[in-house]
Amino acid sequence: MQTLPKTRNSSLVMQTIGDETLIYDLNTHRAYCLNETASVVWNACDGKTDVETLVSQSGIPKELVQYSIGRLRESQLIDVAGETDIPKHVSRRDAIAL
Repeated sequence: MQTLPKTRNSSLVMQTIGDETLIYDLNTHRAYCLNETASVVWNACDGKTDVETLVSQSGIPKELVQYSIGRLRESQLIDVAGETDIPKHVSRRDAIAL
């Protein structure tokens, strides 16, 4: 099954500053600062674009896209429809090395 990530827009306050995206979750009262890569992934998560297409359109390595989606999902900033193919074994260190 394809992974179709979709950003959660309800109860979020978002602002873009340069290449980064700042997000404040009104439900959990947590703030997030997405770096350039995570911002690109966040903006591409429209619920219609699968991971493979996101990778080909952004030029970001698949492992890093999957890692970003996994982190956004853990933070409850995106929903993923269908079965996920996001690996749990990619460490931050490995993702940075990509």
